[in-house]
Amino acid sequence: MTMKTNKPTGKWAAIKDQSFHEAYGLIKAGDMDKAFTIINNRLKEDPFSIAWTDLMVQGQYVMGGLLSFAKEMQRRGRAENNLSYLFRAVLTYNNIGQTKRSIDLLREIIAADPGIYSVWNITASTHLIRGQKEQALEALEKAEALEPENPDTFWLRGLVYLAMGDVENSRQQISKSLDIDPDNVDALWSMGLILLKEEEFDKALEMAEKAISTDPDTSMAWYVKGVALYRKGDAQASEISFLKAVEIDEKCSDAHYYLSALYLELRRFEEAINFAEKAVKYNPSYSDAHFMYGLALIEYKQFNDAINQLLKAISLDDTKAEYYHYLGEAYMALTLTGKAEQAFLKSLGLSEDFAATHFSLSFVYRLKAKMNQAVSEVKKALELQPDNPLYNRALGVLLFDSGHYNAAKPHFDKALELEPNNAETHFNLGEYYLITGDREKAQEAYKKALEFNPGDQEAMLRLERIKEFSAEKAEE
Repeated sequence: MTMKTNKPTGKWAAIKDQSFHEAYGLIKAGDMDKAFTIINNRLKEDPFSIAWTDLMVQGQYVMGGLLSFAKEMQRRGRAENNLSYLFRAVLTYNNIGQTKRSIDLLREIIAADPGIYSVWNITASTHLIRGQKEQALEALEKAEALEPENPDTFWLRGLVYLAMGDVENSRQQISKSLDIDPDNVDALWSMGLILLKEEEFDKALEMAEKAISTDPDTSMAWYVKGVALYRKGDAQASEISFLKAVEIDEKCSDAHYYLSALYLELRRFEEAINFAEKAVKYNPSYSDAHFMYGLALIEYKQFNDAINQLLKAISLDDTKAEYYHYLGEAYMALTLTGKAEQAFLKSLGLSEDFAATHFSLSFVYRLKAKMNQAVSEVKKALELQPDNPLYNRALGVLLFDSGHYNAAKPHFDKALELEPNNAETHFNLGEYYLITGDREKAQEAYKKALEFNPGDQEAMLRLERIKEFSAEKAEE
């Protein structure tokens, strides 16, 4: 059995070794021979170092052929009875998403030697990647028994609790990690994640910056900084942080996701699509990334591709109303009203409080000439957002088209109060005044509509008719 030691095994320790930064820099520069000389020397000293093994995998990733490398390490490990080679295969399989193989190999290593701390640590993190949180906690109990004061144990346990939604226990565990080592980079950015959940953005930013000052090559620290800045409304600074995160770790799918969201807000649709595509490439099970990809494709008017991404998001998580809402919007863009109706109804079945879905469903019903249902859905949208000018105007139009002219008027007035410069609302009021016989006010409303939309052909036509009618009356 391997003798347990108090020697730290996580990246938080390796970053204090200047040779680690030297090797990392050589990998970035493409000087693999020198980089692997340093890495192999360090792995001779500590064959199961997570940090140095991970750095070896990063170097292999740059050179290409990760799967071949993993299989070769697995073959040699068994042939030479060398557990450290199997350990290298584990981290490589994790890197390419083949976590089932990793778990099988980890069991093989543990069966041969259950006393290696880093093996239990990676067992826990692999279970966490696979969503097997209870198994991750069990592995961490074994790790803690081997090295009771290793901060990596408490940091990783904190991440497991965070994934379980248990913020209080997560904070306790990560705080304990920081009590043991205040400069633990992983614990610092993880505490930043907790603070983001609690909307303590300034404090999260402080944690991220402390992590970056300790190790500027930690992608998750840059990611946390980016999210904090994004939530504080600093789009430009958040973009820089997210780009730094993906520069350090191309596979940081969370940073790719946020870059997609940011570029979507900035209406830079090609970039939004590009980063959403990378987010799902590096994490195919990331439902929100598939959703963001779908949104970007909708804006780019690639509706069939958008539907595929939204359906993928739903297959991964069918509990989110917004997924179904935008699926309905994509179907509507293709005039697939039956499928749109089903998607909107499913969205409302998950959340009755989504005003936009009630409004979109009313549009479906209007197309199907189900006017009472259309009116009912817009009213529900207005109950949720009474000061929405679009919803007020839409209800006014529905009532007007149903012959309820006087009932429509207050909604046109409200819409105009909320958006005084909206040409369409002025036109709607012109229609109301025209049909109720007040041509003078109708004329004023149509002129206003033209003032805000000079190309409004309908308003021009109405004014011409009023002019002709006035001339006919004058001749009489």
